Amino acid sequence: MRLATLDDAKVHLHVSDPAREPEIALLLDLASAQVFDFIGTRADPSWTEDTAPLVVQAATLTCLGYRWEHRGDDSDDAPLWLALQQLLMRTRDPVVA
Repeated sequence: MRLATLDDAKVHLHVSDPAREPEIALLLDLASAQVFDFIGTRADPSWTEDTAPLVVQAATLTCLGYRWEHRGDDSDDAPLWLALQQLLMRTRDPVVA
């Protein structure tokens, strides 16, 4: 259920060293899961790295970049969630209060 390609992830992170691919792949899988979960029931389970909407791919790469830069040393993920909310607001289920 990867929502962006490994090649796109490497370009996004400005990494060309093949030795870093396993690490990038792991973070890409985690970012994809976070974005999928963030969208909720409107996420199409059949999306792949090639078929996910571009905004979903962009959100996945945004999440990946954040996780690449912040390796657990920050406890404040608010900037990430704000960025995801702004990118994905039209893809999420409406919330009823």
